[in-house]
Amino acid sequence: MIFTLDQCLPSGEKFDDLIRVLSAGGIVAYPAETMYGLGGNGLDTRVTESINQIKGRPVDTPLLMLVDNTSEARRLSASWTLDAERLAEKHWPGPLTLIVPAAPAIRSSDGTVAIRVPASEYLRTWVREAGFPLSSTSANRSGESPVRRASEIISRYGPVVDLVVAGPRYERDAPPSTLVDVTGAAPVVVREGAIPAVDCR
Repeated sequence: MIFTLDQCLPSGEKFDDLIRVLSAGGIVAYPAETMYGLGGNGLDTRVTESINQIKGRPVDTPLLMLVDNTSEARRLSASWTLDAERLAEKHWPGPLTLIVPAAPAIRSSDGTVAIRVPASEYLRTWVREAGFPLSSTSANRSGESPVRRASEIISRYGPVVDLVVAGPRYERDAPPSTLVDVTGAAPVVVREGAIPAVDCR
């Protein structure tokens, strides 16, 4: 199936269909904030395995979790630190991804989980209406360039996912989210992105 982003907004005629696909364990290719992504039910290990197979990498590779708010992020963490709370309060919703200790319910090969509250209201609405975190990863095979055009996402992933949500064309120089590890005694900037590293310490 192929829907437009407008159709999948809360007021769109395909919004309920999108939520049904996600709730049924389907994989969706969709416009994220700086590029196209692949996502699904973040609590369903079969979805995670399928997405990783599509990307051509080990099936147990952990995926980013998109959540609606900080309270939901805390539920996914075994230990929510003061640094996590401070950075979340400062930068969420927005392009900050926090690495935190994973809660027991989260399958994780290294005991951690990466979480973000996205700036895009439609993504937060999808998560809220679905009732579970949305797993998310860039829509490209390992080693390939990210997908930034609707035509490319349709041709590349239309045959292998349950739903394609076609949206805008992204600029190639759009920075990714800043990735910060808050599992230790002090925050560690793993990847500097849209938020300067100096603002994440």
